[in-house]
Amino acid sequence: MTSSKPNQRDTTKTLNPGTVCEGRDAVLAAVKKDGIALHYAPALFKNDREIVLEAVKNNSYALADASKTLKDDREIVLEAVSRKGKALSHASARLKNDREIVLIAVKQRDEALQYASERLKNDRAIVLEAMKQDVAALEYASDDLKSERSWFLNALKQEVLSHDCASDDLKDERNRSLNALKQRALADEYANGMLRRERETVLAAVRVRGEKLGDASERLKDDSDIVLEAVESCGEALQYASERLQDDRGVVLMAVMDCGQALQHASERLKDDRDIVLEAVGDCGRALQYASERLKDDSRLVLMAVADCGEALQYASRRLKKDREIVLEAVKDCGGTFGGALRYASAEFRNDPEVVLEAAKQDVTALEYAGDSLKSDAEFFLEAVKQDVWAIEYASDTLKNDRIFFLRVVEQDARGLAYASAMLKNDRNFLLDAMKLDVLVLAHASTKLKSDRDFFLEAAKYDPETLEYASAALKSDLKKRKSDFA
Repeated sequence: MTSSKPNQRDTTKTLNPGTVCEGRDAVLAAVKKDGIALHYAPALFKNDREIVLEAVKNNSYALADASKTLKDDREIVLEAVSRKGKALSHASARLKNDREIVLIAVKQRDEALQYASERLKNDRAIVLEAMKQDVAALEYASDDLKSERSWFLNALKQEVLSHDCASDDLKDERNRSLNALKQRALADEYANGMLRRERETVLAAVRVRGEKLGDASERLKDDSDIVLEAVESCGEALQYASERLQDDRGVVLMAVMDCGQALQHASERLKDDRDIVLEAVGDCGRALQYASERLKDDSRLVLMAVADCGEALQYASRRLKKDREIVLEAVKDCGGTFGGALRYASAEFRNDPEVVLEAAKQDVTALEYAGDSLKSDAEFFLEAVKQDVWAIEYASDTLKNDRIFFLRVVEQDARGLAYASAMLKNDRNFLLDAMKLDVLVLAHASTKLKSDRDFFLEAAKYDPETLEYASAALKSDLKKRKSDFA
């Protein structure tokens, strides 16, 4: 095999960093003598069409140093690949998808096929032309082409025969790397590879890992037995089945029994099959999103979906989002994202104390989606605090500024004062009243009050331990004046 590496020693004699300053004429003369000299030319000349064309005429691999623009120049690339097929590796993506260019390239060198676009690696004529140079070129053909057994075997047959009948001159011209015996051995190797793709092999593979169906040929993806085995092992393998089998009731039913989300790969007809969708949402409530509009309005089916996953409520019909039984069932599920199912309920239920309290019982963040009227309802939040004191975080600003409300909160849990307004946390009289209920409220007093000597002297009359909540400076000062607490 002839090396594609430039002889840098010779090249630098022609053009090197010390001579590039001689200008365009010097560069043009240099590349005519040795195309690889383009490598040492300034970027300006690598975008000069005449210079690059002369360079690739002398050495096809000079295309590697051409500008991006000229690697997309059809005439230049044709000139390069007509001399050295592997020069295709340096062409633009657009020209690697040019059938004429690729065909010329593979006629020069079989390895050029590896640089062709995926579309042309699936072109029978191009792959056969590459195989005429070396049967090993089949390695670069598309998987779909390799999986077509009849075409594959016929191609091998043609190749071996053409080799046997070729003249010595043609063999020399092709510079074949293998003799006929080696070619046949290589053909056997590929044939064995094809046999591994056969039905029994794929069947065994999908029984262990259903997703291996994705590696099967299109013919086997349409094989009922193989696809059934695959979806039984892994329901999501349904995505690899043929359209015909994605519309097969037995196959789809088997798939959703293993993985409800596999419903997304079923045909539209089967997404409207009640039994199939019931199986799907029974396994995974979120599968409701793939059901037909008709079934998203089926109360029993939607109830089953939200019982498994409350957030499936978002996929229910508008009518069923107003169904109290369904919404209550949905908010009982504590899984999912911030706020749970309440965020998908209608406005009516976001203002329903029973529904919202049930949602908050599962996840207090659900209160973020409570209606405005509830967020200002003191009695509602006093109930919510019984479940979780941090519920007050979601109360309205009006409620967070309500003195009487927070005195009632402190009776239940002093920590709730953490969410009171800044005004209340700085209200001397309020905090003195609140600390009589629980001295822990002083932990939430404003910074200003925590440094207020008179305030803590007054507070100490009710509980000498209040000093613990004073600022460090005040605490130090009061310790020196213990007599003040006598």
